Amino acid sequence: KIQDIANALSKQCRFSGQIQEFYSVAEHSIYVSYLCNQEDALFGLLHDASEAYLVDVPRPLKQSGKFQHYIDAEKVLQEMIYTKYCNSPKEPESVKKADMIMLATEANQVYPSLRSDWTLPATPSIIKLNFLNHNKAREAFINRFAELSGITI
Repeated sequence: KIQDIANALSKQCRFSGQIQEFYSVAEHSIYVSYLCNQEDALFGLLHDASEAYLVDVPRPLKQSGKFQHYIDAEKVLQEMIYTKYCNSPKEPESVKKADMIMLATEANQVYPSLRSDWTLPATPSIIKLNFLNHNKAREAFINRFAELSGITI
């Protein structure tokens, strides 16, 4: 259920919690839904929905070559979620681009001095992170879902 996704993502902290202030995957997903093409906004909101059940594995670990089983399971689950709520299993390119913009935006705001060996994957947006607590993030996620899907929760 979308409530389960919203609840779990609102309690998961981005960057494996290695930041000074709590910032949820739910809040991140809301921003992505605004940055991608308007017709892809529901995909943007749900782009990390599989993490509600599989949790978030940090990108460097996922890309290490040792997490292929996780990557495969994540892909299958994410496609099921997209199919259920968006009527298509394939994530639009504008969502991937918006996700990279948000990563750059977040890095700029949560890591005042980035590691010298890491460069921003995109130009940051002007979005100012709100650092919502999990109750507010869950509510905002559900409200954005209702707005985009027309389904009242």
